[in-house]
Amino acid sequence: GVLSLEDAARVVVERSRLIGARLSGGGGMVSVAAGVERVGVLLAGFEGVEIAAVNGPQSVVVAGDQQALTGLITACGAAGIQARELTLANGVAGHTAQVEEIEEELRSALAGITPRAGRVPFYSTVTGAPVDTTTLDAGYWYRNLRHTVRFEEATRALAAAGHRVFIEVSSDPILVLGIQDVLSDDVAAPVVVTGTLRRKESGPRRLLAGLAELHVRGIRVDWSAVLGQGESDHPVELPTYAFQREQFWLESGSGPVKSAVPMPPAVGTDVQARLVQRLASMSHEDRDHTLLNLVRTSAAAVLGSASTAEIAPNRAFSEVGFTSLTAIELRNKLSELTELQLSSTLVFDYATPTELMHHLRDELFATADTEDPILAELRRLEKAADELKPDRIENTRIVARLHALATRLQTATGSGAAQENDVMTKLESASADDLFAFIDEEFGTD
Repeated sequence: GVLSLEDAARVVVERSRLIGARLSGGGGMVSVAAGVERVGVLLAGFEGVEIAAVNGPQSVVVAGDQQALTGLITACGAAGIQARELTLANGVAGHTAQVEEIEEELRSALAGITPRAGRVPFYSTVTGAPVDTTTLDAGYWYRNLRHTVRFEEATRALAAAGHRVFIEVSSDPILVLGIQDVLSDDVAAPVVVTGTLRRKESGPRRLLAGLAELHVRGIRVDWSAVLGQGESDHPVELPTYAFQREQFWLESGSGPVKSAVPMPPAVGTDVQARLVQRLASMSHEDRDHTLLNLVRTSAAAVLGSASTAEIAPNRAFSEVGFTSLTAIELRNKLSELTELQLSSTLVFDYATPTELMHHLRDELFATADTEDPILAELRRLEKAADELKPDRIENTRIVARLHALATRLQTATGSGAAQENDVMTKLESASADDLFAFIDEEFGTD
């Protein structure tokens, strides 16, 4: 008989689970946060493992022999690549040679169906392109289970066709990360990427929150279909007063953050340049405090909290409830605030607010120094000095070498002897804090 796409997919999953239960097993799947080319190089040393899915520029799933996968996870760890084991849904390592053991039975189970034409364009992860749904016969569904999932390629094809809204309909959105990465590579126009439900948040409230996100991003939602047409179902009027626009600038020091004078949003402001300029004028301690506060308040906002109490500086993001989706939301928020191109694995690579703060600081000032290699080198020197303890400074020739460098710079610029002697005198009597200030002020931090 005629079978819908949903019914066909359900048959494939159910039959492969029943058949897979009779196989010898020993297969597994691992998600690797790296590009497909790098993963391919890693796989060269492991037999019986194949690339099962390419979900994004830095999101690949490999599958196959369990023992080889265990070795691969170890190799990824040694290379600084995040890798985690996935749970098999049906007992078969999908998209690998293991599927060939159930080909005949699977084709037989689907042989009697006749696919029908779809009402909307269908982009296949088997071909990476739109296909005619009347060709989705038993042979297609076998290829779908056997071959590599070309999700990244299909997403790029959708983006090229002009699609800008992507919703992952699932109990826990695991492909949002890959979609975000693809669109950040290929699409300059604003895009919306979201899910429906989340792990441990699978009720109506979470679904409505997802629809509300689409609504506030300008996507039309049929609220009558969502809320029904009862007598009490009608829009609620919002307050008639004008909302006050305020801009909140980052404040230095260890005290509470204060709001700036109410003002209209700036138009055409170079956010990153202004942020770097403001941070550069601060002491090292205040600079780090300000950026750490930015990370913690952003993390709290993503988790829906008004307090940063749970977001302790050295507590792992995973311990306070961050998932793959909220990690992406935090990445997006920090990218917007700093105008930095941040990795989709940001929260996994820098597991605590303090680690993430250091990364943001390095990236901000590395970007600021790109046009001047000398400033970049001085910034590297400044970073190294930050990590030195006072006794280390006193027991080495660091002060003497900086003394000599300052002398050469003064001579090269033709400064007078009096000014040169003044610099030498200051260096000879400098404390550790004075030395840090000297690097900051004399070696071009503005």
